Amino acid sequence: MQTPAASEIEEDEGRREQNKEDSDCLMDVQDISPSDYEADSEFKHMFRYFETQELSGDDKVDRTTLLLNDQFILQEGQMYRIDTPKRIALAKLVQLRQRLCVPKNINMR
Repeated sequence: MQTPAASEIEEDEGRREQNKEDSDCLMDVQDISPSDYEADSEFKHMFRYFETQELSGDDKVDRTTLLLNDQFILQEGQMYRIDTPKRIALAKLVQLRQRLCVPKNINMR
């Protein structure tokens, strides 16, 4: 059995440290509230549609909301975008991923 080279060990440690930093960042976004989505220009129409089934009245915005609503879900007051692999072969191997939708005002904090 071969022992890993020093560079491989350093790479692995670097990845672990980056993953730890990433998970620390993820902990901070748990403070997203429904009012953050309602105030956000990017997510407010989709969030309102999920909450009340109401559209904005603007044809262009409503068309986009209706076309994309199957790519979003609302869980416990937080909105997620569902990513599906574009290639069929990958779709069989990779599960759907949920990406948290983070309003701009949260990014600025």
